[in-house]
Amino acid sequence: MNFNIFQYYVSNVRLKKTDGSWYTVPESYYLLDLSKTDGNKIEIDNVPGGEYTDVELLYGVDSTRNVSGAQTGALDPANGMFWSWNSGYIMVKAEGTSPNSATGTFTFHLGGFKGEFRVPKSFTYSLNDKLVVDGDREAEIHMISNVARLWHSADKLSVKSSHTMPGQIAKTMSGTFYDAIKFDHIHN
Repeated sequence: MNFNIFQYYVSNVRLKKTDGSWYTVPESYYLLDLSKTDGNKIEIDNVPGGEYTDVELLYGVDSTRNVSGAQTGALDPANGMFWSWNSGYIMVKAEGTSPNSATGTFTFHLGGFKGEFRVPKSFTYSLNDKLVVDGDREAEIHMISNVARLWHSADKLSVKSSHTMPGQIAKTMSGTFYDAIKFDHIHN
């Protein structure tokens, strides 16, 4: 199995200071593209100096932005992550080749932001040490994801399948992938 495309959204990033207050990163919408060399990195500028103990984020795109029409940056429809037929974002996109597929390819476009099949999912990660932000150096948070978790989520789901719409399969597959993303370490 080989991926030609593996993309997913991270948004609504917040950082918790040691005093318990939260800094909300403005306009924090990021499209991670694991097919690109630096596509797995998010750079956040202008974070107020201080020590941070937790990071909170949303995997996917919030409902407000899903219904806000044409947008720019990571949310630009030109990125190929917007369903014009369904008015909403593809939260996770996986496409590639597999010898197990009848067509030799697989396609998973997972989305949906309403009701019981809501795909975006919020997580809070406690950092094992304080993330120190000051003007003299960059601080990094390292997370680990396992794209194979997409296929560990639903009965009879395999790379022989394709799925390109909201619903239970999209919610289950994306949720299992999101649940497998773990905080690893920080660099101060």
